[in-house]
Amino acid sequence: MVSELQIIEKVISILSRNAKCKDRYAPELKNFSERKGRAKYNRYRLGVIGVTSSGKSTMINSLLGEFLLPAVARPSSSQLVSCFRSKTRNATIYFENGKSQSFTNRLLTPKIIERYGDEAFNVKNKEKVKQIEISTPEFPFNENLILTDSPGLDAYGYEGHEQLTMNSLLPTIDFCIFLTTCKTNSDEKTLNVLNTVAEYDKPVIIVQNMIDSLQPSLDGKKTVADVAQDHRVRIERIVSRSNIKDKSKVHIVQISAINALQARIKKDKDLLSESNYKKLIEVVNTTFSQVRPMVEGNRLLILKKEITRIAKAAIEDGKGALLPTVKFEYDDISLDYENKKENCIAFLKNKLDYLQSQKSYISGKSSFDRDDISSIKTLSWECESEICKQMRILNSSIVDISNKLNVDSRSIISDFRFDKKPELRRETKKEKVNSGYWKKGERHWYTLWLIKDDDKWIDTSYEKEVTDVAKTRQNAIDYINGSIRVFKETIEKWQKSIVLTEQKIESEIENRRSEYKARIEKNLDSQDYLKIGKELQKLAGSIITPSSRSSNTNSTKTDVKETCTFTIIDKCGLLPMAKLSDYIRLKIHRSVANTFINESYNYVIGWDENSESKFVKYAFGKDLVSAKICNGANSIGRSITVIHKSNELKSLSSNTAKNVFVLVNAIQFGAAMSEIFKLKLGNIIRRMDRLYLVVQDFNEIMNGDCVSETLDNVLGLRNRKELNMRCSTSIMLLHDNPVYNMAAVEAQVTGCTQQYDEIRILNNLQTKFPYLFPKDKLIRNFSTSTIRIIIQKLGRI
Repeated sequence: MVSELQIIEKVISILSRNAKCKDRYAPELKNFSERKGRAKYNRYRLGVIGVTSSGKSTMINSLLGEFLLPAVARPSSSQLVSCFRSKTRNATIYFENGKSQSFTNRLLTPKIIERYGDEAFNVKNKEKVKQIEISTPEFPFNENLILTDSPGLDAYGYEGHEQLTMNSLLPTIDFCIFLTTCKTNSDEKTLNVLNTVAEYDKPVIIVQNMIDSLQPSLDGKKTVADVAQDHRVRIERIVSRSNIKDKSKVHIVQISAINALQARIKKDKDLLSESNYKKLIEVVNTTFSQVRPMVEGNRLLILKKEITRIAKAAIEDGKGALLPTVKFEYDDISLDYENKKENCIAFLKNKLDYLQSQKSYISGKSSFDRDDISSIKTLSWECESEICKQMRILNSSIVDISNKLNVDSRSIISDFRFDKKPELRRETKKEKVNSGYWKKGERHWYTLWLIKDDDKWIDTSYEKEVTDVAKTRQNAIDYINGSIRVFKETIEKWQKSIVLTEQKIESEIENRRSEYKARIEKNLDSQDYLKIGKELQKLAGSIITPSSRSSNTNSTKTDVKETCTFTIIDKCGLLPMAKLSDYIRLKIHRSVANTFINESYNYVIGWDENSESKFVKYAFGKDLVSAKICNGANSIGRSITVIHKSNELKSLSSNTAKNVFVLVNAIQFGAAMSEIFKLKLGNIIRRMDRLYLVVQDFNEIMNGDCVSETLDNVLGLRNRKELNMRCSTSIMLLHDNPVYNMAAVEAQVTGCTQQYDEIRILNNLQTKFPYLFPKDKLIRNFSTSTIRIIIQKLGRI
């Protein structure tokens, strides 16, 4: 099959057969010369979209074969990061002022990428970085494939920012990876992402990370492979509900990014096999083999239309059919685009003006409640949504113009990044409430009076937490100012990015104008015209558009391998080692919970059946079959109620003090916060109650190497004003190994104010429970380091 480059060279040869033809077809030759340059360096683009803390940076590092990108739980910054294969190891930092700086081989270190690409070091992009390119011989894909990273999704309060991110990225790529985990409990989040991908009709690979954290079911009925298959089926169901047109081409692959990275660094073939890294590479290559002919076919179709257009004009000119009075057709295209652009910008300006006008309304408010906060946030969210909508409208217009000009729209639409808006919180203060005075009588009866006249009166006034209207009002004004600033910067960056697109479009239109003038002012012999026209027609007719290749990689069966079962012999015969281990482990889990949880009525609130079942098993020693959990209240005995997927709790019926356990999905922390705030716990939990925030996916958090950031997030949640909690609050960790929750409990019960306390707790755990620490030195050091972080973070609350 003849390539795009070869066809362009043939067109150039036909149009430049002699000096007179070169002169007449100078504009067309310029056009095809530019197409030739693009065809030489055309690359295929793979975009990576991932939920925050899903291990996106770890996965990309595993593809690079080394630890370069910082693995953090917070959303990444606004720079564009791309990776590709090259002969040398190199990173190039592109700055907003047009300058760049390269670091090759030994000069390229993680500290360099950290300095320019990590928000912790490059705060608010103070270095003014526009783009980071990383290339290495270890990158496992074709040299023509470039991987583009995107900011992490699922940051609470930044839902509009997510849509802006995807609306900026998706028009510029050929296919994408959507990275999630085997522990996600937000099916709606996954569905929303897939539906946005479907809007742009991009092939998608869904990668479920962290398979190394999976465990057999507690009842022993499901192996690790069975559990992995359940997670795969869950994703398949979401895909079936999505708006994706051809669902058969959605590939699903399950991996362990952290194991893949370690295996590539250590050259460990067995660990690499366990990680499913090779399966990921296979699926990407397979999808690429499907996408490549589609993209090439689209490019060839565009080229064919352009050649046919010029051939038709040449034959008309050869027959003398040119009508000089015909209006230049592309002026209307340019005018229509400008009108749409002006309407888009004007619409957004009106939205910003309306948001600005709300400041005077807020300034005059004498009270503030949660509904006011919610309405202000809604206005801001509507503004973000409108920016997304206008972006889509203008992108659609650019695609239409590209089709009329016979150019590839993907090559002229520019990807860009932007900052996030601030958060808005309600401020509170303590206020004394006077309920009157009680007078003690002779028989110890009390009478309520409104006045006080002797020493037998008892003041029953109490403090109540109320909204600090002045501070909240100022917060709201600051929030609106911050939102407007970010929106203005976003719109300005968007306008700058489309300036490049407009310049390319204008260049194409000006080239057409030159063609139009050349047809009128410069003539060839009719035979030359006819000969050129027929040769171009024949060339256009020979262009065959490649079809998409089929594939069988999207098996509905998990790729996770079965693990071996070991047994020991006792007096009763064969006893599975797993059951013995589970028995000891559960005893320790239960013992830890008993030292931390008061005797009381217990409410467990969650959104993930597996996590709820595991927590009830570990904390109370009760069996809860996840398949039988229904939405709402599920009673277990007389003292435990599991509340599953409840949007808002009206009451928790208990006359005595109660324990409330909220299972927090720290991987999808933004979605978790949204669900928790909907509960309005502050309205139903009293001072005598006790709240426990349980990190339900601590296995995965450890595998993602983001323990410190996760604990900071959960501790921050504990103090959020939106929760309005007045009761005692503690943190628990749900992990199969009880040693981590043991460290968390000990740190909170005894406290840790000095390094001595940290060492004391760690030494006690190592002395009393040596079998809970891994034997492998490297893994043991990682486990010990994790425990130290837990003690440091939780010992001070």
